[in-house]
Amino acid sequence: MRHVTVHATRLTAEAFEPYGRVISTARADLTRKDGDFTARLHVSHRVPAVIENINRHMDHSQLFIPLGGAPVVIVVAPPDQPMNGFDPSTIVAFVADGTQAFTFDAGTWHIEPRALVS
Repeated sequence: MRHVTVHATRLTAEAFEPYGRVISTARADLTRKDGDFTARLHVSHRVPAVIENINRHMDHSQLFIPLGGAPVVIVVAPPDQPMNGFDPSTIVAFVADGTQAFTFDAGTWHIEPRALVS
C-alpha cells in the first residue's frame, strides 16, 4: 500500500470543477443514466486518519447537501484515473464551509464526504 499525505484547501467552484459542481443559486444539471433518482440520508462521521478505499460511480452523479452548517471534508480524484494503475498522488481534498452543497460528476473517485466536527 502506498501512503500519500493530502492537504485540504477551501472549496471553490473553480478548483472543484474537474470533479463536480459547487451548488449556488445557479442551475446545476445532474447525470442519470437509468432515469431514476435516489435520495439517501447519510449521517456523516469524522474523517479517518487513514483512507484505505476510494470508489466511483460510472453511471450517475451525486448531490450532497450538508445539514446543520458543519464544515465538510471532500476527498476526490480525477475521473480519468484508471481502475488498474490508480495513482494516489492525484487525490485532493477540499473543505466545504457547511453552507455549500456540491455534486460529484459520474466517474469521479471519492470517499463519502465527512464532517470536520462530531
